[in-house]
Amino acid sequence: QSDGKILIGGAFTTYNGTTINRIARLNTNGSLDPDFNVGTGAGSTVSSIAVQSDGKILIGGAFTTYNGTARNEFARLNSNGTLDTGFNIGTGPNGMPYAIAIQSDGKIIIGGYYSFTSYNGVARKQIARVNTDGSLDLSFDPGSLITGNFPMIYSAVIQTDGKILIGGYFTISSGSTTNVSIARINSDGTLDSTFNSPAGMGGTIASMALQSDGKILFNGVAGITSNTAKGIFRINTDGTLDPSFNQGTGANNVIGGLSSTYAPVVIQSNGKILLGGIFRNYYSSSPRGSVTGINLDGTLNTNFNSGAGTSGYNSSGYVYAEAVQNDGKLIIGGWFKKYNGIDSNNLARINVDGVLDTSFNIGTGASSQINSIAIQSDGKILIGGAFTTYNGTTINRLARLNTDGSLDAIFNVGSGSSSGTVNSITIQSDGKILIGGTFLNYNGVNRAGLARITTDGSMDLTFNTGVGSGSMPSSSTVVGSVYVVTLQSNGKILVGGYFTTYNGVPRNRIARINTDGTLDNTFFNNPRDGFEVQVKAIVTR
Repeated sequence: QSDGKILIGGAFTTYNGTTINRIARLNTNGSLDPDFNVGTGAGSTVSSIAVQSDGKILIGGAFTTYNGTARNEFARLNSNGTLDTGFNIGTGPNGMPYAIAIQSDGKIIIGGYYSFTSYNGVARKQIARVNTDGSLDLSFDPGSLITGNFPMIYSAVIQTDGKILIGGYFTISSGSTTNVSIARINSDGTLDSTFNSPAGMGGTIASMALQSDGKILFNGVAGITSNTAKGIFRINTDGTLDPSFNQGTGANNVIGGLSSTYAPVVIQSNGKILLGGIFRNYYSSSPRGSVTGINLDGTLNTNFNSGAGTSGYNSSGYVYAEAVQNDGKLIIGGWFKKYNGIDSNNLARINVDGVLDTSFNIGTGASSQINSIAIQSDGKILIGGAFTTYNGTTINRLARLNTDGSLDAIFNVGSGSSSGTVNSITIQSDGKILIGGTFLNYNGVNRAGLARITTDGSMDLTFNTGVGSGSMPSSSTVVGSVYVVTLQSNGKILVGGYFTTYNGVPRNRIARINTDGTLDNTFFNNPRDGFEVQVKAIVTR
């Protein structure tokens, strides 16, 4: 906000131990702002937030209620967090808005999911403009402008002339003009024919940023056949590539986050640009381990230097897990020996300038790979993987570290997981910990592939998975692999991996589990349902 306070939205139900559902405001020091009163909050995930000039707050997401009042996927809040009941959306959009942009006259552009086909019962395909009172602006009608297979709008930016830039995954054709993944729309919803997406444009645009000179930066899983660079591009006001933006070969992999999450392009106050992702180098193969800063002309910002990043067991090392602390420092885990040439066995903490944080003292580190990392609300760090020691102390496949990197002796896993690996760690709102992997037991108790751990490291015996995940397609005697464990807002648990049964019941690579560990028979209950190959990522709306 203009006063420095911070609005956060997502799927959370607590902040620092205080119940607050899916939207909260923080003071400048990170503490919860008690004056922001959301009541019971949003009924499901908040995916987008925009603040009006009068301090009122627009939110979009998968919710259907706010503080017990019906609000379908779009709402406006007063500056104190209460629902603005004067903002009447009727039935609102019928698909989740990912993008919210506010015009200078206060009118609101919303864009989103392919299922977004109407607003308050009036046809509007993936994009609409809303008046300041929440009603649909009928003067903005894109008709059937947006097409494509499952089209989506992820980003919207208002230019100073009132024209609207949209980015995502779509095709727009009008007359002889065809725009792919990025387009500019006039104030009445028609296509601006003076703007053409770059020749050979393809893929998905996740984020856009408008420079003060009107030039446009965008990133995502996007590529342009007329340009060999990857990941980040700048275009002129007419959509042509800006030849003065010299990113060399760009990044050698996706600029954006892991799995289906994208890191935004961030323009700093000095005009320099921050990028995050899964790339190993940037700008003519200069080593940059997954994060870098660039100058306004696209060249490397040498003041931000992750150097060679991870290395060791092979030429580059592998990063399997990462988590960001609330101070902006990054924890990475995987299968590597060094970070930028400094010993760092399979775990490291990186400062905001890309340099290794040497105050994070892991000693000899983990004896084998780290597959998963989760950070508790108190800042302590959970790690899971294939290791059997940490800094010389025997601890099997799951450990908790203090904020300085030392082993937390209070977290007693006993014999831990005697075999296999811990691939996924998820922390519940009550602090209990769900782990998924290829293990057969935990501290001597049979728990195949899935278990719940209490805050002191002991097994939660009230969570009973029976014989758990089993029967990998290649073997009927080996535990099935669980790669991902995800919590739904109702507390139920989605697990994905490489298994064909759960507690003896057919389940092909995905299952939903009740809060007590039993199988939810209402989810994929046909033995033929599911997937033929492994599930490695699940995101809930």
